[in-house]
Amino acid sequence: MTWTAAVLPPLAALGLLSVLLPAGLFRLGRPSYPHLLRVAVISVVALILGSAASYGWAYRTAGGEVAAALSARPGAAAGLLLRRSLPAALVWAPLLALTLLALARRVEAARTEALKARQAGSAAPRARLRDGRG
Repeated sequence: MTWTAAVLPPLAALGLLSVLLPAGLFRLGRPSYPHLLRVAVISVVALILGSAASYGWAYRTAGGEVAAALSARPGAAAGLLLRRSLPAALVWAPLLALTLLALARRVEAARTEALKARQAGSAAPRARLRDGRG
């Protein structure tokens, strides 16, 4: 297996996941900043674990003594894979940041609409009082 065949599919999957996962999770809740923070944390953890899994997959498919060493000491292998997964953030972190910024714009739009609705609702009783109808 060549280097590109072992590395490009997992990186492409992580890039796609960094856009689709937060967008899908964000739809599950009310558009607010606490919900956006939860989505961001869940997405980062999932992408780090996904990166570690992709490195594990790449080492297993390559075979050899690295795969044997990973099987012999699973605890140390998990630590190694997590450390190796952090440089993969160079691929998915910018995409995740752009997605989260777009979702933050949705939160601001929802807050603006709620504020407009609140102001329109509170303006109606004042207008009735001013006109002598209320």
